[in-house]
Amino acid sequence: MTHSKKGLVKESIDHLQLTLRKHVEAYSFIRKHKIWKGFWEYGWVAKILMVLAILAGLKFLQIYFQWLSDAYDSDPITAIGSMGGMMWEAVTEEYNFFFAGGMKYMIVIFMEIVIYHASRRTVKLLTGQDEEATFKNFMKAQVRMIKVSFQSYIMEIILTTLIGVALSFSIFSFMGFMKPVLIFAVQCFFLGFAVMDNYSEQFNMSIKESLKLSKEYLGIAIGTGLVLQIFFAIPAVGPLVGPFLSAVAVCLAMYAITDLHLRPAPETEDLKTDNFV
Repeated sequence: MTHSKKGLVKESIDHLQLTLRKHVEAYSFIRKHKIWKGFWEYGWVAKILMVLAILAGLKFLQIYFQWLSDAYDSDPITAIGSMGGMMWEAVTEEYNFFFAGGMKYMIVIFMEIVIYHASRRTVKLLTGQDEEATFKNFMKAQVRMIKVSFQSYIMEIILTTLIGVALSFSIFSFMGFMKPVLIFAVQCFFLGFAVMDNYSEQFNMSIKESLKLSKEYLGIAIGTGLVLQIFFAIPAVGPLVGPFLSAVAVCLAMYAITDLHLRPAPETEDLKTDNFV
């Protein structure tokens, strides 16, 4: 990793582009290797969590459309006439209301069984390393995802609030147009980190170490979060397909540009606790 700002930005953009390409490659990888095989070994737990993910995804959309309805519940002519302004407002000032909610983290929590399975199977195919698919191991991963999602949501709220406050000062008013971009990037990063952590977990990294790694590969985290945001906007199917596809894509991207898979795994008793900071 280069330490110059210009180099960091270029590297992050390169990693983002790589991540988007890996999402396209992941589709073929999933079909070729039948990544879904063995998923139903998790039994009734898998079915229940998938149903909950669909419900969370529908609620995700309901919140947005309810806001849209309330915001423009005036006469039709006025609403139509202000359509352009409405769309811009949705993409800028009010966009945070839609995506900053914890509902997207509820989706990844419910879909952890899919993310865990896809990550484990992909890592096995890439490295030969395989964690036994037991209910105990899944529950360990599930608890970790809850920790990561909750802490990511808190950090997202803090950072997006700081961005909003900082850009509200007159001295930075000329950068006001950057507010939605920066907020969206923060949201994508933490959402992407929640999926990237499953790859780090395969190599016995603590949550703190995993977060540090995600910061080093900022473009991968943001790219993953971006794809998930798009899929979460697709009713019913999106919350199921998005996490599955992204879990595989992250493994392909991280395997391609990091040496994490070459590092010796520490003994279980030597592992650090999963502290976020």
